[in-house]
Amino acid sequence: MHLHRLSGVQKALLILAIFLAGCSVRRDYQAASKLNTVEAYTQFLQEHPEKDKYFSLARERLEELSYEKARKEDSFPAYAGFVASFPYGRFSPEAQKRAEDIRATELGIHLYREFPQDFYESVNSSALPFRIQVLSQSPDEEERKHVERSWYEELVGRDLFVPLDPRKAYPFPPDLTLRVRQSTLFLCTYPWTQVDADVSVRGKHVRSYKVAAQRIEKFLLYEIYRDSERYRGLMRIPEPERQTVEERFQRLRRIVPLAGSVSLEFEIDQRGSHWDQEMIRGFLEFLRETGLSEDLSIYPRGQPPTQSGAQRLYLRVDPEFHHPLLHKQWNFASPSPDWSAWNSAWILMDRDYFYKKMTLDLVDLLQKPEQSNEGPKKQAPGRTWKKRQTPAVPARPQGAGPGSQVE
Repeated sequence: MHLHRLSGVQKALLILAIFLAGCSVRRDYQAASKLNTVEAYTQFLQEHPEKDKYFSLARERLEELSYEKARKEDSFPAYAGFVASFPYGRFSPEAQKRAEDIRATELGIHLYREFPQDFYESVNSSALPFRIQVLSQSPDEEERKHVERSWYEELVGRDLFVPLDPRKAYPFPPDLTLRVRQSTLFLCTYPWTQVDADVSVRGKHVRSYKVAAQRIEKFLLYEIYRDSERYRGLMRIPEPERQTVEERFQRLRRIVPLAGSVSLEFEIDQRGSHWDQEMIRGFLEFLRETGLSEDLSIYPRGQPPTQSGAQRLYLRVDPEFHHPLLHKQWNFASPSPDWSAWNSAWILMDRDYFYKKMTLDLVDLLQKPEQSNEGPKKQAPGRTWKKRQTPAVPARPQGAGPGSQVE
């Protein structure tokens, strides 16, 4: 409308109409303010959609009253409805969080927005000595491979477990099997990554987890760490086996040093796990302190032994499976104790048991006669153990590795 084309009377009438309309808006706003309810302000905004100062004031007050109402109801529908009505309002972030918290609780999901106070104390305090393998339950093969590979790399990088590569076959079961199902979850408006995880110990289902976060891996590991004592208990060496090993070792201590010469050649792979390296060094020091034989020579692979005619043993750690290997020759065909159920990290966590058990197995291997297809083989001079007038160390019972018995 062009005001210059209006007559004086028309201009006066227009100004009067605007004035009266303004009075009406102000009067209606004052009426809504007097009632001060969600319904009153909602009606005002419906009747006066013009974006003026009264509209802004009414909208602001409506948001405040709506949030107060949602807080009184304190339910998922109340908060979700508020967020839908005021997606960019000043109370929207808090309402969004509260709606997500309520919904997550209803679904039995642990929702993590930030690190718990004890996160670093729990997760980084020590490594768990469990061989763990993560298997995806996704029906899509490519997605399954991607998830499993991502989890494997996460575990390798964190150095908190002994991770097993899902692309490889192992001659033993993992201590922990983590079967995961990952998906995108909308608790209210924003997407979260959700993981449903089932944990099995030696094939027996023990616990299920439901976790949602932006970086899901670290928080699921936190949940497992919080239950670490439960898993340790399930895989603990049975007390009768521990007592048997202790008694046998004390009998061995009473008769050492044994007669004869022993030459132990070891290999430490510098590219291997720090657990592997520390375990080998610790066990070798334990053997030296035990004083196993009258002439014990321990040396790295490639260096000649100091004794001639000594019984020779070879010790190393499998770089993939992380368990120690002890042979009479540098091959898998020669006799050896079965230590495949163990791993370096587990041994380090319970050195008092495992170092004694490994020492007893080493003695058993030395006393075991060589096998040959050509019949009994005479031992070379200086390779026999001298008989003593003390009881021989009893033959060891079948040892139980971690997890071989669930208490």
